[in-house]
Amino acid sequence: MVSKLVKWRDDAAEANGPRAADEQIKVVQQMCAWGLLRGLLLCNPAAPVPRIYKGGNREEIIWTPEDCAAWDATPKIPRYMVDVRRLVEFTGLRRADLIALTWDEISDTHIARTASKKSRGKRRRTVMPIVPGLKALLEELKTRPRTPGVETVLVNAHGNPIAGPSLTTNFIKWRAEAKNKQGIWHRGTYDDEPDRAKTLHDLRGTFATKLMTLPGGSLTDDQIATIMGWSVKQVAAIRKVYVDEAAIVVAIGRRIADALENEVENDTGSTTLSG
Repeated sequence: MVSKLVKWRDDAAEANGPRAADEQIKVVQQMCAWGLLRGLLLCNPAAPVPRIYKGGNREEIIWTPEDCAAWDATPKIPRYMVDVRRLVEFTGLRRADLIALTWDEISDTHIARTASKKSRGKRRRTVMPIVPGLKALLEELKTRPRTPGVETVLVNAHGNPIAGPSLTTNFIKWRAEAKNKQGIWHRGTYDDEPDRAKTLHDLRGTFATKLMTLPGGSLTDDQIATIMGWSVKQVAAIRKVYVDEAAIVVAIGRRIADALENEVENDTGSTTLSG
């Protein structure tokens, strides 16, 4: 049965793509697990079948400042799409929580709301700090024209709440228009790694880097993982690539610059003495 399920998965991947095939296998795994618990099956033949879609591992993908600037500068992009990007960058909210966020969930020190998405069968209460730059953004968002009675922080061009499917469709459209129609991509590090288009969700990693570089001291990986609803491993992966390595490169650059400056001063001093 395992080999038959693998063949079925591979055929489904060829017809509908690897993600769809993985979802089909996931359903069979859950169904067989249900049957196993009730004595209807002796084993779960779908359990050993591995996933084939590898794009879900996106810990190293975030939006850089250059990506953010390119998105905001896209010709004719609606202002509310820029608002969306900026609010994710400064809050790290998932799409469902982002468009549902209301003003009464925001205090002077933090944002608190019950997450729309379940994590391990439970709805987490999402609490995140007001990071530098967020207050100014919120004050700006308050000035957006809105339909009377609408309390969501984000509104579309007509002053109404933004619908999730509409946001996804428009995000894909404007991502393709960004950077002179080149799009916003994460380039594969090695030749066998494909380039991947950056998603709205990847902006959450950008928010994580803000928590790692707060004035007066960054949060620990444990604290950031709690805020983001991630594992500590995910947070550590982002810190290593975008914070620690960057700090090392900057330190090396400063050392080289200081060494060159000292060398020039020594050469100048020697010339003066010789004269």
